Amino acid sequence: MSYGYPPPQPDRQPSPYQQWPAAEVEIVNHSGARASCIVNVEFMDGDGTRHGEGPASSSSLDAGQKSVDGAQGLGKFTGRLTCRVAQVSRFPTR
Repeated sequence: MSYGYPPPQPDRQPSPYQQWPAAEVEIVNHSGARASCIVNVEFMDGDGTRHGEGPASSSSLDAGQKSVDGAQGLGKFTGRLTCRVAQVSRFPTR
């Protein structure tokens, strides 16, 4: 999982998207059957203060299949953040 975003260039105004925490999440179906997954990622500063949470999801992954999705926090923050998986939910699909 990667986190954060590059800082804005000094000669450019940051867009709102650049100020929101984001993470790229690789979801792997380790079960033996097709499943859909939701991964909740939380974004924290160096003091452990939480600055948002965002979901990443993938539908109908076959057993052993991978997917990459983005988790986006909704709160604006311009400093350095770390992220961690807060919760994973898996649901069987047909």
